[in-house]
Amino acid sequence: MNASVSPSAATSTSPPQAAEALGRLVEVGLTEPWHVAFLLPESFADFRNVQDDAFGFDVGISVVLEGQVRRTPESHFGSGSPRTTVPIALADGTVVTLTWFGDAREVAATLTPGRLVAVQGQLSQFNGHWQISGPTLVERRWRDRCRPNYGGLGKRMRSDTLRDRVVSLLRDHLPDAEHRCGSLLQGLATVPEMLAAIRVPAGVDGFARLIVRAHFPHDPITGRLAIEAMERFAALVTLKQLVDSHEREARPRRAMALAPDARLTQWKFTPSPSQRAAVAKLAAVFSRGTVSTAFLSGDTGTGKSLTYLTIAAAVIDQRGRVAVLVPNEVLARQVVDVAGSVFTDLSVALVTGEANAPARDAALVVGTTAMLNRDVGVFDLVICDEQQKLGAAQRRQLASGEAHQLEVTATAIPRTMALAKFGLIDTVHLREGHTRKRISTKLWEKDAMRGLFQGVRETIDRGGRVLVVYPAISSKGGGELRSIEAARDKWEQAFPGQVRVLTGRTKGTLVASHISDLRDGTARIGICTSVIEVGIDIPDMRRVVVVHPERFGLTTLHQFRGRLAREGGVGNFDMLLMKPASDDVRERLGVMVRTNDGYELAEADLRLRGPGEMKAGGKKQSGGALSILFGREINPDYIEEMEPVLRSWLQRRTASTRKDDSA
Repeated sequence: MNASVSPSAATSTSPPQAAEALGRLVEVGLTEPWHVAFLLPESFADFRNVQDDAFGFDVGISVVLEGQVRRTPESHFGSGSPRTTVPIALADGTVVTLTWFGDAREVAATLTPGRLVAVQGQLSQFNGHWQISGPTLVERRWRDRCRPNYGGLGKRMRSDTLRDRVVSLLRDHLPDAEHRCGSLLQGLATVPEMLAAIRVPAGVDGFARLIVRAHFPHDPITGRLAIEAMERFAALVTLKQLVDSHEREARPRRAMALAPDARLTQWKFTPSPSQRAAVAKLAAVFSRGTVSTAFLSGDTGTGKSLTYLTIAAAVIDQRGRVAVLVPNEVLARQVVDVAGSVFTDLSVALVTGEANAPARDAALVVGTTAMLNRDVGVFDLVICDEQQKLGAAQRRQLASGEAHQLEVTATAIPRTMALAKFGLIDTVHLREGHTRKRISTKLWEKDAMRGLFQGVRETIDRGGRVLVVYPAISSKGGGELRSIEAARDKWEQAFPGQVRVLTGRTKGTLVASHISDLRDGTARIGICTSVIEVGIDIPDMRRVVVVHPERFGLTTLHQFRGRLAREGGVGNFDMLLMKPASDDVRERLGVMVRTNDGYELAEADLRLRGPGEMKAGGKKQSGGALSILFGREINPDYIEEMEPVLRSWLQRRTASTRKDDSA
């Protein structure tokens, strides 16, 4: 099952019996017969309006017809796919020819002359004769009803076999399914409250009726409404499991009375009010006697490094050890340089693929994922800078035991945003930095490329630097400006001697040389892949052009934009579409145009991509939340809709518990 629905509580079916009853349904995760209640239809076939005449016939409309088979089906084996045809006569004498392509022997065997059959399909005409290609035979038991379509299990189980199995199991195990639904949120709300919250269709007064409506509705609209209600219910259950798992995750640890104020005075400039407030809040979080996770967000230039390094120093002052995990060596060295220059009394070790300083006795260890394979000791605080570039398992590996965890980024992964919105991790957001800058973001079409190129030239003429980002180093299948290899010579011809290439294939020493050229003005244009997403600061970077922006996520695009005007001033962020884009792509890129705030972008990413696996220890960082509904991920809109509902129920339960304790 996608998310845990315990099969052990109040079960009446032994594992061998359950496996026998479910058959091949166990291959999609079902372990108990009542689980079929959560295997919802993909669609419904509406067989309610059966007609036996040609009234209202028109080409292209879908109809359900009843007619008498006029003759034995005929099969034709000419060029192409085999074709089987049979005419049926309606009550008014109209003849409609039914045609199946491919192997239709099983269908043909049931179409004996004189038999009354019902079919569904789309009308067409050929030489004045009515036809239906690929019609669906309507079984008698589904006539005048809506038939659920479950999609089947490929070669393992045909759709009609799957439907028969679901019908049989629901008939026998509906009471058990109803009981389980009510128990999933037991103690939080009454069944009527649950049904009202998930907005069940009219006439539904219990989970049994809701399940029946979701599988066997009177009409397709009611079926869709019932399925939507089931999806809201699944969102509630997922959120409840999220809360329960994080409550169980809390572990005691040595309390630390963090006092960061003295460390704040060691910076060579005065920290902003936003930074001071962030440091104070994080100090309170990590002074607790329980293992805590916090999230620090802030755009480039808001001072995230100052904030988390000050907290790191305060932890070390309390005889603690701190690890800072970053995604690449450039950023690791940058953090080591800053920490070493500000907090000269701290022992700092750098651990990367190239650097392997003794780290076990260092108070502050900064490094890449190379730390995961080295003997670095045990930590009291693990800081993950540029969180979106590190895997969930990587982040947790260093933070095992009693370590607090601080995740730092400009744009959080959707899972973190979901946890933050539900109050399951402490959040701190830096909104103001030391410098003022104004970034203009624009989406360009391919036919406007000349205007964009002119903007690049004007930026160069004013002395600014330009980064041009491509999604690939080499092209596959050709295409203009799709890769660095395809574009490098064109840029060099336009700006001779001023172009430098930065990719993951570029040797480390050459990368450093090219970055140095861009910093000192020897070169003005960097052509690169996403290697520049994090960790590279280039003065006077005034324009970033992303080719094929549809191939990057919002988080990555915002990181690209973060390279602009880091010392303040004006910058331009350009996204160049090289081919027509879908509405979904334009909606996503439109978020970049509308806001420069990384926190707002992360919230938009949560809505667009889904929250991922939200349970404690979850590894899936984005995408639909895992659901109790087999084969379905939860719509993020339902998570957002159900969040305040569950929150109010939890608050009511907490208030009731406190009242009972005080009585």
